[in-house]
Amino acid sequence: MTAGDVIPDEHLKGALITSYEAGIDLRIFKERFGININYYNETASDQPLQINVDAVSGLTGKVINAATVKRNGLEFTLNVALIKSKNVSWTLSGSAG
Repeated sequence: MTAGDVIPDEHLKGALITSYEAGIDLRIFKERFGININYYNETASDQPLQINVDAVSGLTGKVINAATVKRNGLEFTLNVALIKSKNVSWTLSGSAG
């Protein structure tokens, strides 16, 4: 006996992602030093998820809306212009988040 494929749930619908982001970019000393700070918040709801079903049904699984994923946090970026002249510039950047 072999089981068939996966079927979608009859009430399956598209996922919904809600997000927002806010940040600030500051530059000082004639743009030789800068800092960028961002806050983000995201919620992905009704994500499709495959579940196993009894093989007696002839199927291996069913896809339903079940998962919710939440992400939020801060991101920082620092910029330092090590060399800045009319013809040449060299900027060092670092990020953390």
